[in-house]
Amino acid sequence: MKFQPIVPRSGLDAIYRLQSWVTPTRRNPAQCLEFLSVRRIRYQVLHSYQTLFPSAFAASQSNPYPEQDDLPSDREVEFMRRIDQTLFPLSWMDWDDCYEHLLSGPLVEPHGIDWWETSLDEFRGGWQLLMAFSESIHDIWSGYEETLITYLQAAFNLSLGHMTPFERIDMIALQQLFKPQPIPIRYLPLALQVIEHDTGNVWLDACSSDYEYSAWDDQRYDWSPQTLRILAIDFRYAKLLLARCDQLADWLEVDTKRIYFLIDLWNQAAKP
Repeated sequence: MKFQPIVPRSGLDAIYRLQSWVTPTRRNPAQCLEFLSVRRIRYQVLHSYQTLFPSAFAASQSNPYPEQDDLPSDREVEFMRRIDQTLFPLSWMDWDDCYEHLLSGPLVEPHGIDWWETSLDEFRGGWQLLMAFSESIHDIWSGYEETLITYLQAAFNLSLGHMTPFERIDMIALQQLFKPQPIPIRYLPLALQVIEHDTGNVWLDACSSDYEYSAWDDQRYDWSPQTLRILAIDFRYAKLLLARCDQLADWLEVDTKRIYFLIDLWNQAAKP
C-alpha cells in the first residue's frame, strides 16, 4: 500500500525522502540492513494505522515523518495512543521516550492472576479460596512451615483437610462434573486455568517471571494489522474470562463455607 505519491508533495517530503533513501557511501552491510529494518517497521506502523483506522488516518493532520531518525513521528505516536485507548493497553509505554518501544513492537504484560510477585494475602478472599485447588500454589507453599491449607483454614475459619490432593484428580472428569453446574460454580476449572496460566490466552498466561527469566522479546509482537487484531480479540476475551472467574470469587465471598460444595465435586473427580 502506497502512502506517498511518486513526486514529493512538499519540500519537507523531498528532504525526508533524501534522508531516508540515500544511503551514505560508507555505510557497511550491517548498517544497511539495520536501516532497512527500521524503515520496514515504521511503514508497517503507518500501514496498520491506515488499515485499522482508515477514517482517523485520512483525517489526521499529524506529521508522518519524524523530526530526526531516532524519534517517533507524531503520526506514529498518534497511532500507538489509539491502540492504547481502543484495542488493548500499552501501559508499559513511556510516551515521552517511546522510540525504542516503537521499534521493538507491542509488549504483552500480565493481566491475569500474577501470583509470582504478589503474596497470597494481597488477593481478595474469593481468589485466595480458589487457590486451594491450585497445584502451583501448593508447590510454592510446600517450602514453608505453614502449608496453604493451614493458612486458609486459619484465615477463613474453615476445615479443608478432606480435599483430595491435586495429583489424584482426573482433570477431564473434573471438567465433566462442573460443566452442568449452575453459574458461577461451573467456572471452577476455568479459574484453575487462570491461576495456573494455562488458558491459551497471551494476556492471562503472561506472568512477571516471564520478564525476569526469559527474553523480553518472547513477550513482544509486531505492528502488523493481523497481529494487532489478534491481540485485541484476545484482550477482550481475557476480560470476559476474568469476569467469569470473579463471579465465582464473589459467590465464595458471600459465604466462605460454600467452598465445601466445590470440594465435594472436586473429590468426586478423584482417580480410582
